[in-house]
Amino acid sequence: MRAFVAIDLDEDIRIELTRLQNILRSSDSDVKWVEPSNIHITLKFLGNINSIQLEKAKESMSVIAKGFKPFGLSLSKIGAFPKLDFPRVIWIGIDKGREELISLNHRIEEVFEKSNFRTTVHKEGRSYEPHLTIGRVRSGRNKDVLKKVIMEHDFSIKAIMDANKITLYQSTLTSDGPIYTVLSETK
Repeated sequence: MRAFVAIDLDEDIRIELTRLQNILRSSDSDVKWVEPSNIHITLKFLGNINSIQLEKAKESMSVIAKGFKPFGLSLSKIGAFPKLDFPRVIWIGIDKGREELISLNHRIEEVFEKSNFRTTVHKEGRSYEPHLTIGRVRSGRNKDVLKKVIMEHDFSIKAIMDANKITLYQSTLTSDGPIYTVLSETK
């Protein structure tokens, strides 16, 4: 099964993200927008794991939960990877809670490594940057219009939430988009 560890979003933030995506859609660019119900903050992508790895992941999540303290989250600016002139991924950054997410990512990496959790996904060479992926650019159609919409709008998102649990998800890829199933939650 394909799995990842993430922080889920509350409904107020999902409503704000839907509003933002609707503004971006006005560019008529070729973007596959992530369903708001599927938007989350990925802490660690595990890739394809087997039942033994799943049990190790759940054990690691229990260890992480013991030191986990809830914290506030708010969103910041909109951006694109690798850059706005040549966007492949449209994202929203994290303002409040950014440092806590980075620390949590390091803790997850450390605990999973100590548990000898093995996966085919290797730790990325770049440092972890907390963000929400809201769309994936499929082609260059109207990319200049998309860039203009991003640069001309104030995409301030007022909603603030408490990050009070970490979730281990299974991701099942379908032609209609991914389906996420909760495998484990830690509070």
